[in-house]
Amino acid sequence: MTDTAKQFLDYFTDERGGIYLFFVHKSIKGVTKSLEYKGPDTLAEAAKLNEAGFHVYFCSALRSPNFDNKGGSSYGGKKDVSYINGYHVDVDFKSKSGAHAANGSLPTKEEALAIFEQLELEPSYVVNSGNGFQLHFLFDRPLAVDATHTIRVIEKAALAFAEPIQQAFGVKGWDCDAAKTATIQRVWRLPGFDNLKTDPPNPCHIHKAAPSNRIAFSPPSTGQASENAAKKTIDNYGA
Repeated sequence: MTDTAKQFLDYFTDERGGIYLFFVHKSIKGVTKSLEYKGPDTLAEAAKLNEAGFHVYFCSALRSPNFDNKGGSSYGGKKDVSYINGYHVDVDFKSKSGAHAANGSLPTKEEALAIFEQLELEPSYVVNSGNGFQLHFLFDRPLAVDATHTIRVIEKAALAFAEPIQQAFGVKGWDCDAAKTATIQRVWRLPGFDNLKTDPPNPCHIHKAAPSNRIAFSPPSTGQASENAAKKTIDNYGA
């Protein structure tokens, strides 16, 4: 279990910032504990917490060295991100357990996978989170959040990247809210651990791995429509 998580996280880690794991108990709202990923010892502790009823998440972006996690009780915000390492998209699928409120307007697991096969770019990782898929498209190198690549510029680019995926599902009448995944501080389920949202739990695991598939960051277009979409994303999901 922890071997899977280590192999996965090693493609996200970089000396320019920290990768953090976040833990939320299945019966308590909000993050309860967080740890900077330091290798097998961190994952061993994560395994114990997962067995004790904690969901295990990670932030794909690198946190700045001075990130303050409030004693472990905070996800942090956008300003705590120093580098991003890719675009990331979340797609829910129908669950027999009814894990999603919008279950009726979601694709089946097989229907979602068929859409992925038609994408122009192959993800670096497709992760089955237990009740959905996480698509991770890793960059050829980490991108610094700076005066040129501001939070707004990066999130506009992420939204533009996810739009064709959202449209591919939309034309079929299926929900795929890519706006939620355009925020740079978003956390994701970590493969190798159980998704405790259902009983019995569903394992979060890597469906397909192609970590050598990398893309370059592409600045977004400056059209008014994309600007409005980016503003909506930032307004709805927090700065």
